Amino acid sequence: MADPFLLAHQVGPRIFDLSGKLNPISIRDQMVRGRMLIDRAIEANLIGPDEILLVIGAGACGATAAVRAAERDIKTLLIDKNSYVNDEPTPFRLQHQCKTR
Repeated sequence: MADPFLLAHQVGPRIFDLSGKLNPISIRDQMVRGRMLIDRAIEANLIGPDEILLVIGAGACGATAAVRAAERDIKTLLIDKNSYVNDEPTPFRLQHQCKTR
């Protein structure tokens, strides 16, 4: 039986969108979502140590997914076209600019 979490976020063959339609969403929930995707994709044999995982988006969800994949010995590439502040690479760009947390 297919994993309902993976099915809910799948937008193509081995392509998942965790950005979600609910905004705002807590940083903790974003991080949980990123970690869950990696763990469940490994369990479903969608990713493994012989492949490279591309994570697009260096926010809380994407960075957490990339770190979790690396912890699980998956070669990972994390990219984000908008993650620069003052010409410096800045993961968690949105959170970096937030003045209330």
